[in-house]
Amino acid sequence: QSIVYKLFSKKKTKRMTTLSASWLSRSLSAIALTLPVAVWASDSLYSVYTVKGKSMEPSLMDGDVVLVRRVDFLPIILPYIHTQQELTTRARLLRAEGNGEQALLLSRPPLVLPGDVVVFANPSRAFPNEPNIKRVVAVAGQVMRPQNRFRSLETIPRFNIWVEGDNMEKSEDSNTFGPVSKKLLMGQAERVVWPPSRWQRIKRVPPSEGRAWWM
Repeated sequence: QSIVYKLFSKKKTKRMTTLSASWLSRSLSAIALTLPVAVWASDSLYSVYTVKGKSMEPSLMDGDVVLVRRVDFLPIILPYIHTQQELTTRARLLRAEGNGEQALLLSRPPLVLPGDVVVFANPSRAFPNEPNIKRVVAVAGQVMRPQNRFRSLETIPRFNIWVEGDNMEKSEDSNTFGPVSKKLLMGQAERVVWPPSRWQRIKRVPPSEGRAWWM
């Protein structure tokens, strides 16, 4: 009986080892297949950004983690999800930039409108490539009044945006470094995802009347 028990134990141990190796092999294969997709999605579709500083208070707080959309999905369905005023603004912006129509499936970077919150590479700091988060005040084809010099006007050139922090006293923004090229645009911040107590959609807040208008 002792010999039979030992043989049975050895077979059981060998079978468990084989099963474990098989499970590990399948798991590694699944990771190898899904990791490139996850990396591509993070780089091309969505990413996350941690808010640093107080420049966007009270809308966004220091330490908030936000979900950033890096592309426009299916621009052909926009008429069904946007208001008429938003569609008119988008059409004016596309004409100002000479784009005509957006791509049918994916368009990168997303077409942001006045009032949207965006993440972009800081144009005043070439290295390191430090991202910032601010709100869009004006877009290409618009004339606007900078916050720190109301007697002068600024014309926003093609493929540029003017950004400012909600908390002007704590913000380094376009009033310091001027319009931001859309080549530096990483995406549009859509939602606070962390901490759970702060879970919320990030609302579009258009600039106050008289700050920006179309030429």
